Amino acid sequence: MNTTPDPTIILNSFDKLKFGDSDSEKPYDNFEYVPLFGIGDIVETKIYCMTARPLKISVQALKYYGLTDKTPVQSLVSKQVGVIRRIIRNNEKTDEYHCQICTLVNIFFDNNYGMSYGQIEYKNDKNETLTEDINIHRLCIPKLIDTKTY
Repeated sequence: MNTTPDPTIILNSFDKLKFGDSDSEKPYDNFEYVPLFGIGDIVETKIYCMTARPLKISVQALKYYGLTDKTPVQSLVSKQVGVIRRIIRNNEKTDEYHCQICTLVNIFFDNNYGMSYGQIEYKNDKNETLTEDINIHRLCIPKLIDTKTY
């Protein structure tokens, strides 16, 4: 009997992005920001088109949040997550990125990776609570993870 979890295919990565100086940690060596979500393989989902497959929590996120393989995606709601964003200097977006810590409020269209998005909540510089819809590809574990051993 196979007791290993079904594989999760991660469709995006943040390892090619240049992270600049900000409040968040900068990736180094094997420590990187890891996406929260991926998809199941074709054997598990029976869906040929990769972006039409349902969301699946990445193996690293399952371990980080202490969840099991069959945990529904909605169980991440109300947890702290990271959002990969561009750094803004002098009201202009730069080619450098940072990881903003937010609270995940909701996940929409979790049955279709290509259409799915999350709703996040965070406090701005004026300590106002803002809610924003965010592309599911930009959500990550809010801490650097050693990708070789985690």
